[in-house]
Amino acid sequence: MSLCPSCGWRVEGGETCPRCGASLKRRLPWRVLQYGALLVAMGGLALLLYAARGTPVTHLDIGAIGAAGASLSPARADAHHDGAFGAAQNLAYVEISGVVTQPTTYNPEAQTLAFRVDDGTGEMLVSAFKNETMALVKGGHVPALGDHVTVQGTLRLREDFAALTLNLAEALKLERPTPLALTIGAINSDLALQPVEVSARVVSTREPYAGLTLITLQDETGEIDAALDETTRLLTGNPPKLAPGDRVRLSGVVELFKGTPQITLITSQSIEFLPPDTALADNLLEPEAVTPIVDVRVGAAAKVEGEVKSVESFSSGFSFVLEDGSGPVALALRDRVYQKVVGVEGLRVGARVRAFGLTTIFNGTLQIAPEQAEDVTIVTAGKPAEAVTAIREIGLAQVGQVLTIGGKVVAVNPFSEGTRLTVDDGTGTSVVLIWESVLGYVPEVEWVAVGQSARVTGQVAQFQGTIEIVPQIGFDVILE
Repeated sequence: MSLCPSCGWRVEGGETCPRCGASLKRRLPWRVLQYGALLVAMGGLALLLYAARGTPVTHLDIGAIGAAGASLSPARADAHHDGAFGAAQNLAYVEISGVVTQPTTYNPEAQTLAFRVDDGTGEMLVSAFKNETMALVKGGHVPALGDHVTVQGTLRLREDFAALTLNLAEALKLERPTPLALTIGAINSDLALQPVEVSARVVSTREPYAGLTLITLQDETGEIDAALDETTRLLTGNPPKLAPGDRVRLSGVVELFKGTPQITLITSQSIEFLPPDTALADNLLEPEAVTPIVDVRVGAAAKVEGEVKSVESFSSGFSFVLEDGSGPVALALRDRVYQKVVGVEGLRVGARVRAFGLTTIFNGTLQIAPEQAEDVTIVTAGKPAEAVTAIREIGLAQVGQVLTIGGKVVAVNPFSEGTRLTVDDGTGTSVVLIWESVLGYVPEVEWVAVGQSARVTGQVAQFQGTIEIVPQIGFDVILE
């Protein structure tokens, strides 16, 4: 005899209680059900985590992240102004990649760390807190200016702010580019965020304010400041003590301060003492041999020789692209140098030129800049273009090409930055735009008048729907 588990009635057998109809089959104890449910839940969570490990984290362009405190362009900011896209992304776990554009900030008391990442589409603040901060610091894995990083974390979006929070130290991957060994004279604004290394003598050290040390360095090509801030000192220790006259090898990242390049140290241990008799950068003595352009090293003095393939004028001089069969280099001549070059009228497309100077990078292009006219030799002079194109055949399809036209000057219109000529060849008319920097080199330009014959070689351009011929050197304007 047993008791009904539902109503307590004494039952002598059977599968149901005759009083309440409850099933008399054996039931699982409540505790067993509790533990069973817990095991099922834990198993499901384990399966979920396993599946998540195999799911790639969404990689986003910073410029595509909504609302945008991520330093978006005005057009992108307007596109996300409604916040719909941003709201969907808030608290999402995503990945971004880019270059660290400012020195990292670190607060050891609050155990916080922050840096900014730029991927070319926008810029975003990345922050780490407490355990993650200390893991990065102790592991020597703190991002520095110029580092290339990939970061995974949680997006925090507000109406006018966007940031990424690093949840795991392991979710930060960084690559530190190898410094480029340069002379000081080769460092310019075009190298911003480029890691560099210089060998130089210490001129002075000073602290303009607490927490910033400036080291003035000098070699035979120039002078530059190297900056060490308090955060770098906290993270990497005190630098060696320096005295004027010390010769050192120092590496850091090029940063601009009020438009002037300086070297920002990303570790205080990047200063190495050199023997007192160490030879520093040369004083730009001319090498005996010509260097193939492909072998020219940025920051070194080099002698190159090649054929002029193109020419471009700028406000204070001219740039000629030379090629020697191994590669191109831009020959940059300031006006004070250009005007004194022997046989300068032959320095045009087709000329063969030998030049000596310091090599740098400008707008991503290898450039050599002679300091004086004697450093430029025209081996073979270029000749004026002979093939003439009818004006009626020049249209939008020819924009960017270098063509030659010939005809009568039918209008002369000076303006503050140069002169516009109108040339008629019988098939049509064209405007010839001569900038002030070019105008001074046009032979007998002071006699230019309506009715004269002119032959002009220049780049085809378009301005407000009008086709123009823009000569790049004055000697490409021949008045007859």
